[in-house]
Amino acid sequence: MRDSQVSRAIGNSSVRAVGSALLNLVAAIVGTGLAEGAFWRFIHFSSLGWAPMALEDLVTSATAFGLGYVVYAQWQPAASKWLWLAGLCWFVPRALLMLDGTHGSFWEITGPSFQLGPRSLDNWFEFTLPCLRTIFYSLGALCSSRSGAPALMQRLRDWARERIRWIRCQRSCAPVSGAERGVRAPDGCSWPGWR
Repeated sequence: MRDSQVSRAIGNSSVRAVGSALLNLVAAIVGTGLAEGAFWRFIHFSSLGWAPMALEDLVTSATAFGLGYVVYAQWQPAASKWLWLAGLCWFVPRALLMLDGTHGSFWEITGPSFQLGPRSLDNWFEFTLPCLRTIFYSLGALCSSRSGAPALMQRLRDWARERIRWIRCQRSCAPVSGAERGVRAPDGCSWPGWR
C-alpha cells in the first residue's frame, strides 16, 4: 500500500510541476505579448530598421520582467524561476544553425546597416522574442522571490479581506433608525454603531 501511495504522490507532483511550467511558459510568451500591447499606442515607428526592433526588445523585456514579478508575488510558482532554460533551449539551436550562414545571418539584425527581410523578421519573432520573454520573466520571478513581494502581497490580501468584511458588515448590520439601536449586532460585526 505504501509504495502505491508514494508513486501516486510522485505522479501528482510531477503532473503539477509540468502543468505549472507550461502555464508559466504561456504566460511568459503569450501573456507578455498581450500585456505589451498597452504600450504600443504610445510608441510610433517612423522607420523600419534596427532601432524599432531594439525598442521592441526593450519593451518586451520590461513587460516580461514585470509580469514574472507579479505572477511570482501572487502565486509563487517555482517553475517561473527556471523558465529561462526553456527560452535558451529554444534559441540556442537556431542560433547555432545561423552561424553557417545558410539559415540566415545571426548578425544581420544588429547595427545601423540592418536590412529588414522576411527571413530576418521570422527569426526575430520566432526565436529572439520568446527567448527574451522567458529570460526576463524568470528574472522578474527571481527578483520577486528575493524581495519579499509574496509576503507583501499576503499582507495586502489580508488588508483587503478585512476592509471588504468591514464594508459588508457596515452595509448589512448598520442600524437604519434610532429605534433599532437596541437590536443585537450580528456576530463578527465591528461597525462602530453597534458598540
